[in-house]
Amino acid sequence: MSRTNETNDAPDRKPSMDSNNLSDADTLVFINSLIDQNSELSSELKRVGPIAKLAEERLHEATARLETANAEARRIVAEAKQAAEKKALEILKAAGENAQAVKRSTEEEARGIISIAKQKADAAEWQAREIRNAAEAKAKGARIFAEEEATRIISEAREKAQKEAHLARLETEQLLARNKMIAESRLKEVSKLVSKEPLSPSKNIEEKPTVTTQVRENSDAGESLALYQGNVELVLAPPVAAGQLVKLGRQLKHFNYIKVVGLDGSLKQGIRMRLFLQKRIPLLKVLKAMPEVETASGGLGKTQESPMPVATEPGVRSVLVKVRR
Repeated sequence: MSRTNETNDAPDRKPSMDSNNLSDADTLVFINSLIDQNSELSSELKRVGPIAKLAEERLHEATARLETANAEARRIVAEAKQAAEKKALEILKAAGENAQAVKRSTEEEARGIISIAKQKADAAEWQAREIRNAAEAKAKGARIFAEEEATRIISEAREKAQKEAHLARLETEQLLARNKMIAESRLKEVSKLVSKEPLSPSKNIEEKPTVTTQVRENSDAGESLALYQGNVELVLAPPVAAGQLVKLGRQLKHFNYIKVVGLDGSLKQGIRMRLFLQKRIPLLKVLKAMPEVETASGGLGKTQESPMPVATEPGVRSVLVKVRR
C-alpha cells in the first residue's frame, strides 16, 4: 500500500498518449498507475479468498448461504477477471500505440539523419567536383599559356632568323653588285685601252705605269671587299709591338661574330693569330679600318714583309697584316 499512497500523493494527472510529447514524467506516472491497478486487483483477490474459506467452514451450517456466497464469489471473480482482462487489453493497446509512436519517431529521426548525411555527402561531392574543375581549368590555362609562350618564342626566333637572313642576303647582294660594278669598270677600262689608237713609243712607255697603277688600285678595292668566313689566320709581320698586339686583340673582341681561338709565334719573328668568323664578312676592310693596322692583304705565300709562310692547312685562309709601329 505504500506505492498506492505514493501514487495518491503525486499530482492527479493523466499520462499523455501523444508519442511526440511523451516525457519521462508521463511515462513514470503511467507505469505507477499500472502498478496501482495491479495492486488493487491483488487486494480484491485476497479479500475474496477469506470469504470463500469462511463459506467452506460454515458449509454445514448454512448451505443456502454458502451457495449464495459461492455464487456471489463467482460473480465477483468473473467481474474482476473481466475487469482485469479489459484493463490488460487497454494496457497492451496503449503500449502498442506507444511502441508504434516511438517507432515512427525513431524512423523519422533516422530519416532526418540520413537526409542530413546525404546532403553533406552531396555538398562534399560538389565541392570536390568544383576543386577538380578548378584544378583542370588551371592546368589547361597553364598548358595554353606554355603553348602560346612557346609559339611566341618560336615565332620571334623565326622572325629574327628571317631578318638576319634577309640582312645577310642584302649585304651579299650589295657586295656582289659592288664587285660586279668594279669588274665592269675594269672591263670598260681594258676595252678603252685596247680600242685606243697606237701612240708614239715614248708616249706608250710613259703611260704604261699609269694603266698598271689603275688596275692595281681596282684590284686592291676588290680584294678589300672579299668575304671571309670560318677559320682564318692573321699573319702579323715582325717586329710586332706588344702594346699594338693587345690593342688589336681588343679591337677584334668588339665584334660578336669574330672569335680569337689561337695565338702562336713571337714578337720578333712574327705572330700567327687564328680567328673563327661566324658569318661572311669583308675581313680586309674591317682590319684596314682599325687604327692599329697599317696594311692588310690576302696571303698567297712568303712576302718581303713577313718571312713566315702562310697557312697551308685545308680550309684555312691567310691574311697578311702589318701593324703600325
